[in-house]
This record gives sequence, structure tokens and C-alpha cells, in this order.
Amino acid sequence: MTTQPPRNPVLDTDGSGAGAFAAGGSEDPVSRLAALTATDPARMRTWLEQRLGADGLDDRIARYEGELAYLLLSDPSLLADLTMPALGAFRPEPPEAASTELRAILAAH
Repeated sequence: MTTQPPRNPVLDTDGSGAGAFAAGGSEDPVSRLAALTATDPARMRTWLEQRLGADGLDDRIARYEGELAYLLLSDPSLLADLTMPALGAFRPEPPEAASTELRAILAAH
């Protein structure tokens, strides 16, 4: 009898083996970040626009997608800002783990 490892909802969102970050997954960074955080893609895009600014948003999302994924997984206040905005959980200073460039963008918005 062989045992299967637990299913990872980020990598295998529907049980098919083709989740957001698996081969054949979504090509859209907003959808990947939404899947990673179990958030609606429209909510994710609105949040990204609020945090990164509307000008050049698609380029910024593409540039910082990996870093944002890491920060959303490692910084509870940043994730809470996305998932529970009414709490005002996002601290005034951007996460220290963010790169200098991303910290400057987050601080400006």
C-alpha cells in the first residue's frame, strides 16, 4: 500500500496536478497570487493597484510577483491587509523583507 502526500492547494488547485504554479498553470500573475492567498482575482488586482499604484501596474506586477508572493506568505500583516482590509492591519512601513525598490513603491501608495 502506498501513501500519497497531502494535496497542496496552491500547486494542485483542482486535483488535476495543474495548479496555479504547476506546469500548465495560469499564465496570469494576478491569478497566481490570488490562488496562493485563496483570494478572488478581482480583489487581488484591486489590492495590487492600491499598493503598487495604477500607473504601469501590469509591469510592476510582473516585475515583483515573486517577491510579493514571498511577502504575502511571510508577513501576516501584509496578508491581513489583503484578506481583511477593514482591520487596517498593514503597518505604515512596508515589510523590511521587501527589496529597496518595492519598499519605495509600497511607501508611496
